[in-house]
Amino acid sequence: MMSKEEIKEVILSLDDKSVPSVMRHFKTAYAGKCDMKEVNEVLKSL
Repeated sequence: MMSKEEIKEVILSLDDKSVPSVMRHFKTAYAGKCDMKEVNEVLKSL
């Protein structure tokens, strides 16, 4: 599983940081490798 730091790095590297776009990116590129709830928490903290 990805750490919160790894998730944060990926989010910061994306052009579009809107919630739907970020969630879609993680669902397709990191399916099974990250906790979507954690992705959402990290995204909200940025």
